Amino acid sequence: MADLHPIYQVEGVARCSADGPTALIVASGQEVFVACGSGIRWADLSEQTFLELDTVGIDFTITGLLLNRLRSILVVYGDHKVVALYVPRASMLKKRGLLKHRLKCHVIGEHHHSNSPVADVKLHPLSATDNAVVVLTADGSLRLYDLDISMTEPELEVSIFKRPSRGYGDLDDSEAVSFAFGLGGDGWAGFAVFVLTASGDVYIILPFMPASCALTHGQAANFEQHAVIDAGTASAAGYRKLLAAMDHGTRLVSSIRFARPAKLLAPVVLGPCLQSPVPLEFASTEVTATSILFLPSQPVNVLAIASQGKIDVCLVGPLLPKSKSEVVLAVHESIHLSASAVLEPIDEMSFFARHENGLHKVELSWLDLLSEVYETSELLLEDILDQATSSSTITKLLDAEGSGSAGVAITERGLDQSLVVLNAKTAHSIALTSFSLDDLDLGLDSLDAVHPEASYNSLLKAQAYQQPSLSKGPKIAVPAALQSSEPLVSDVQTLRFLTKVAREVRTEIAALLSAALALHHRLQLQLQEQIRQREKLERLADAIHQLPKGPEESERHDAVKERQTALEARAASMLTKLRNANAPELSVAETRYFDELKRIETHLHGHAGLFKRLASAKQQCASVSAAYQRWEKAGSLRQSPANSPLKVTQIARLKGQLEGTEEILSRTRNKMERLMRLSESH
Repeated sequence: MADLHPIYQVEGVARCSADGPTALIVASGQEVFVACGSGIRWADLSEQTFLELDTVGIDFTITGLLLNRLRSILVVYGDHKVVALYVPRASMLKKRGLLKHRLKCHVIGEHHHSNSPVADVKLHPLSATDNAVVVLTADGSLRLYDLDISMTEPELEVSIFKRPSRGYGDLDDSEAVSFAFGLGGDGWAGFAVFVLTASGDVYIILPFMPASCALTHGQAANFEQHAVIDAGTASAAGYRKLLAAMDHGTRLVSSIRFARPAKLLAPVVLGPCLQSPVPLEFASTEVTATSILFLPSQPVNVLAIASQGKIDVCLVGPLLPKSKSEVVLAVHESIHLSASAVLEPIDEMSFFARHENGLHKVELSWLDLLSEVYETSELLLEDILDQATSSSTITKLLDAEGSGSAGVAITERGLDQSLVVLNAKTAHSIALTSFSLDDLDLGLDSLDAVHPEASYNSLLKAQAYQQPSLSKGPKIAVPAALQSSEPLVSDVQTLRFLTKVAREVRTEIAALLSAALALHHRLQLQLQEQIRQREKLERLADAIHQLPKGPEESERHDAVKERQTALEARAASMLTKLRNANAPELSVAETRYFDELKRIETHLHGHAGLFKRLASAKQQCASVSAAYQRWEKAGSLRQSPANSPLKVTQIARLKGQLEGTEEILSRTRNKMERLMRLSESH
């Protein structure tokens, strides 16, 4: 606690008097923003001072802060007000003399949040300009504001609760408390928003997209793959519109930017899924839900729902943008804690659970085993889930009994990184040795053995290319009636056979396309990593050239060399005198004996001695054995290396499959032409 930055300290009163969950700290590298009452503090952690931002328009108690990825917009919200603040650069903030004018805050949705309190606010992760703000109010209204278009009127507005047109009104007192984006989910789940109510019900809104979207190449490939799978469903038209918009978009190194289709179907509200949290023990107090989090894990997406003293880990089934479509939401396990928690994401398989008594880390370790069994087994996913017995790994990171929780953020200070847990009056800092916690495995590929805290966070966290489960050849059984050399007859059996051939060929081509997109994405990441490494080396070279050099350094070096040479000559002279005075005189036989010993020692331990040759032979034997084992394994297409590039034998087999596929397509086209000629002749 002694080395905490002064920005975290609050004297006299508590940091926030809000009853619900709060998020009063955000960080971007070495910069930290902390809310205190209705004020905002800013600090560069490389200095032991902080600055109180002089703002106009924040006349309410702050309950949450948000900072976009570009660090240009700070979103501040309270119970009934949401404002956006354009943040100056750090160099401008450090020079207080340049801040003679006050920082103006722009109110977002001024006329929409006065009747119902603000429940949750987030930045839309699919926004290409990183300035789309999504606001959820307690009455169930979800509004999306594009700050480039309008700050007063929402671009999209969806209500999860149905409003009766007449009668005595809705007697249900449910209120919305939190929401989560389905970013990275399978198919339409990547464009969905999951809304949680206090009673534990979950509503799903999809598609919920800003006007200008940006997807990574991996997310776009995932969506294209599900478009092929769901080609015959009712949502095929929506798939085609989005894929057409992506094709006409701008392809960058790391993302695809496109405009939301003008005639895309309107957002559909699915649910409610009656999750209704069960109390841990019989009591008169009603249990309420507090937070929701979506994890885009594989082979099934996960939804974590926090209620009083418990976290339910749920499995989410496929989603379709069709009203009254079935939604599968099943509880896999329940995690019992001592207080209501707010969930913060870490990666695709783990998250933080912060509460008034401290901080826990929950890692869904059973997903690795589930994914491995799903890839190697022929069982259905439902059967594998029924047999799953492992549970999540829970680690207690901080024990702060009754101190409250006001937010969590990962900060940088030089080469050190820390996880800061903010409470009512102070903060707790947990040192991180890298960009993740010690027991997390995020694929850091460059560790310094001397200084582990200076490890390099590589962009190549994703696995290298993995060979898809392609069949060795099209598994199509030709009917006996079609195996003769006679012309094909245009009947139902022939058409069914041709349809099956086309479907199988389409599946094989889709798998090959997915593999090619994965390889392309990996190469782009390698290019980015090479650029980063080159920039890092250039900065290091500049720092080395800027090191101070004394004007007499060369002269001092020459003087030291001369003194060292004189000292060595004097020592050699003294050694010769001592040997001549004290060395015993050896006979001819003794001299020959010692010479023979030296010869034998050189023969055994010399540069080309027996021991060196033996070690070299062992190394050659080991390398030949390893090469032989790799040669044996190279013959099987089932080999799926975890972190290795595509092998030559695998490329040859892929080429063979492509040639086989082209041959089938050619034969199919010839048969179709023959059928057309037959139909025209009849």
